[in-house]
Amino acid sequence: MHGLTRSRVTRYHYAAEHLVACARLARDIPDFGAFETHDAYVARLKEEHGRKFGFWSLAAA
Repeated sequence: MHGLTRSRVTRYHYAAEHLVACARLARDIPDFGAFETHDAYVARLKEEHGRKFGFWSLAAA
């Protein structure tokens, strides 16, 4: 989430849309293998960017 790392508020909408799309797609992946699950990725994002309330409000919609 490049927009989150660089705190580009103007890109939060796009990043939130991508995260929601990834959540939908992740439901169809039975095994992530060596990669972290979508839930683990979201947990890590919340740990690193939890105070970016504008983004999280968009991602929850």
